[in-house]
Amino acid sequence: MRRYIRIITGFLALFLLLSACGGLEAGKMPGPAQTTPSPTPDPTPTPDPILERAEAILAGMTAREKLCQLMIVRPEALEGEGSVTAAGENTKAALAEYPVGGFIYSTGNLVSREQTAGMIETAQSYSRLGLFICADEEGGNVGRLMYKLGTTWFDAMYSYKDQGTEVAYGNANTIGGDMLACRFNTDFAPVADVRSNPKNAVIGDRAYSDDFSQAAELVAAAVNGFRDSGVICCLKHFPGHGDTLEDSHKGTATVDKTWDALLAEEMLTFKSGIAAGADMVMAGHISVPSITGDNTPASLSEQIITG
Repeated sequence: MRRYIRIITGFLALFLLLSACGGLEAGKMPGPAQTTPSPTPDPTPTPDPILERAEAILAGMTAREKLCQLMIVRPEALEGEGSVTAAGENTKAALAEYPVGGFIYSTGNLVSREQTAGMIETAQSYSRLGLFICADEEGGNVGRLMYKLGTTWFDAMYSYKDQGTEVAYGNANTIGGDMLACRFNTDFAPVADVRSNPKNAVIGDRAYSDDFSQAAELVAAAVNGFRDSGVICCLKHFPGHGDTLEDSHKGTATVDKTWDALLAEEMLTFKSGIAAGADMVMAGHISVPSITGDNTPASLSEQIITG
């Protein structure tokens, strides 16, 4: 009797199995059961050693030290002297009291290549953190090293505008190499302003072009040239100084454009330069009343800087 019960139970189980398979044709076996694969866990991101090092340094800094690190100053502003041409005990004491982020050197600080390299190396040795060592080296009328130290001569960048991106890249790459050889690590260039206003005297031939699209291509190429040389580069002067009548070094400079117009024109060079990997963007002392409602310069406007 138990044998019959086992047989009936076996047939019942088989019947239920076939019913569950949805009426398979005779002689065909059901395929393998489908299983839902287990989700693949997201890979654990590899820690960035540089970022970890930076975070560790920041964690050990006071608020005062962090504030000082935001400043790049002329050595004279820190030491309270005339033209500084050597880093001595005053430099050491000043950096201990005000650990700034870097120095910008001009023609008055540069005597010879040997003197310049020695001054910079000594200043670096006095700073707990590496200093940004900066200069304005654009070519043309703006070339601190070119005029005082005899580095490679370049005309104003506007004169090369029709020679293409390879020349823009090569010019920047050579300038960067010259700066590194003199111990500079940061160039406040390339100029990302566009020569869109013929009456503008402060930018003029410092711009790469008078055409927004062409300027965007040339500026991106220059950024690549600087980066490949090993020098930090800085786009300037955000949000664009090429359409102003005034010189922001001497007074209020105003751009009479809407934000949409700036995005379609002036912003092209900054977008392309950032996409190419520019390390910094210099904000200009340029007012855009259509955005801020007053003459607050871009350099002090959260609305313009952060959008």
